[in-house]
Amino acid sequence: MTVESSLQQVKQTRWRPVSGRLGRSLERWPLWGLGVVTVMLISGGGALFYLVTQPPKPNCSHVFWPLASASTRLYCAQELVRNPTLDNLLQAIALVDALATDHPLRGTINPRIEKWSTLALDRAEETFHQGNLKRAIEYARKIPTKTAAAKQVQARIARWQKIWAEGEEINDTVTAALAQEDWRRAFSAMVDWLYVENRYWSKVRYEEVSDIIIQAQKDEKLVVEAERLVKRGGFENLERALGLARQLPSETIFKRSRLKIFNGVADQFVAIAETALDQKRLREATDALSLIPRESNVWSYAQDLIKIANATSLTWAVSSDSYLRAMEELREIPKSSRLYGKAQQLIARWQGQIASVKVLEEAQTRAVGGDPEDLRAAIAQARLVASSSDKWEEAQSNIQDWRQQLELFEDQPILDYAEELSLAGDPASLRSAIAQVRKIGPGRLLYAEAQSRLRYWQSQLEDFSRPSRYASGSQESVSLALAPARQSSTDSSLEFENLESNRTLLVQARRVAQAGDSQSLLQAMNTANQVPINSVDRYEAELEIENWANQLLTLAVQEAPRDLRAAIALAQKVPPYSQVHSAAQAQIQTWQRSQPKPPSTGQP
Repeated sequence: MTVESSLQQVKQTRWRPVSGRLGRSLERWPLWGLGVVTVMLISGGGALFYLVTQPPKPNCSHVFWPLASASTRLYCAQELVRNPTLDNLLQAIALVDALATDHPLRGTINPRIEKWSTLALDRAEETFHQGNLKRAIEYARKIPTKTAAAKQVQARIARWQKIWAEGEEINDTVTAALAQEDWRRAFSAMVDWLYVENRYWSKVRYEEVSDIIIQAQKDEKLVVEAERLVKRGGFENLERALGLARQLPSETIFKRSRLKIFNGVADQFVAIAETALDQKRLREATDALSLIPRESNVWSYAQDLIKIANATSLTWAVSSDSYLRAMEELREIPKSSRLYGKAQQLIARWQGQIASVKVLEEAQTRAVGGDPEDLRAAIAQARLVASSSDKWEEAQSNIQDWRQQLELFEDQPILDYAEELSLAGDPASLRSAIAQVRKIGPGRLLYAEAQSRLRYWQSQLEDFSRPSRYASGSQESVSLALAPARQSSTDSSLEFENLESNRTLLVQARRVAQAGDSQSLLQAMNTANQVPINSVDRYEAELEIENWANQLLTLAVQEAPRDLRAAIALAQKVPPYSQVHSAAQAQIQTWQRSQPKPPSTGQP
């Protein structure tokens, strides 16, 4: 067969239609393909539906365990073990170990329980090394008894307890040494922790105490310096010591030493404040008290002492209102205070002082006028302040000041007049000037100046008494020259006699006044008043007169509560030549106003 014939045969065969049943089947091939695709889609959809509709995993935190299935317990136990803490391991063991011993899943569960028990015992060991012996023992005893790990529990616990006892014994020694502020002994003891087979003691606690001791070495220097300053004392040293003590950290081992420093500083500050108060240095007292630390034993005492200091400072003023405010301040001190008794004593004392304060207050008000009459009245009023009063010294000081002002009023005109007399320069004028300045007695404000002028004028008189001052040597000239000398001699003799007489009067007056009754005092004043005004003894006589007049008025004041009329009669005896006379008259008027008026009687 040729090639052409073969090709022709193939060609004819290729395009010849298939006949019979096979042909008919091949003609329906699209239907077969569609069927295959449909089956595949149904299978895939079913598989997907199965996957989507699988039951969800259980929520282990919301499972009701009495009804939970074994698979759920096993699943939740495995979930817990993913985070293998001691609590989780023991909880996982408890979940699956609750199943019956013949449960079909025991073959799977038991190996896991063994594994988890061994891991739990290792975790308990870690807890022991973290410093929690009690928790380690507690959890070790929860390991199931039928496991291999349970056989090691008792031996492990005994070992833990022995090691822990060694660490605690060292800790007791270290703690006691630190409590006694002996960091050197604590350091010697803590070294033994390095040989304890527990990481908490050999590392954690060892490093903690090491830090404490390093800080203690620094703190000790502050304590030593502060104690040295407290021992030296003084405001600045105490303040510095307080600052050093406050630099100590709150966790320092030197708590007792710090408190001792605080108390030592506080006690000395209290002493400084009390001394300052006695000397009326309020600022220094309050500064010292304000520095007292709250931690000291005397802090509350210091707060009450500040109240007493402020109240006391109010009484330094001559004001009855200030006294009343001071007493109100002290009434705030509670009965529980150590200073309550002192506060009550001061209140009672100041209540008794108010009368004297009012007297001196009125005297000071009267003296503000500055004229002689006001000054005399103020002096007389101030003399009524009792010597037992806190204001007595101040009253005496005021009297001295007012007396000097009064002396200036009285003596300056005398001195000025004497100066005018001396300007003439002749012996008679000089003698008159000398006589004038002799009226200014010893102790008076201008006495020194008066004596200086007197000596100067006497030296001028001596120049006149010298013969060389006369040009002629005749008998007449000599007689004229000697005349002043003779006159001076005669004047000196008379002056001496007068001086003796004045002294005698003063002696007699003082002797009479010693009796102390009103009649004797009045007689003594009358006797002393006989000393001439121009006598050098007049000043001393006036001092005595004022003293006795003041005593007489005091007797009247003391008599007033018993017999007001008798008191008025005594006060009326104060002589008018006394400076106390005006005060006596004022007191009489006060008493007379306080007397009840007699009832009026109608005429029948």
